[in-house]
Amino acid sequence: MNDYAAEYTAARQKATTPGYRQVRREHPAIERKLAEIICQHDGRWARYRGRARNRIQYLLTGLVVNVKRMVRLLLRPPHAPAVAPPPTR
Repeated sequence: MNDYAAEYTAARQKATTPGYRQVRREHPAIERKLAEIICQHDGRWARYRGRARNRIQYLLTGLVVNVKRMVRLLLRPPHAPAVAPPPTR
């Protein structure tokens, strides 16, 4: 036991809630989009000086990433039906 035992217990109880499971299920997709902003769109560096211009830069970068995703989703072929193929002999 240590000074943080109560916090550990509260965190373990929170981890068993359905809301927490939903957040953890969505987390990898969000992290991939943030990584795309950082790696492919130079999100680590600001191009302009000042908070307002930085804010505009990141809002536009987020817009670009979301539009790219929408285009990919719209142009993707529809999913094949979830029917098992006939057995081959």
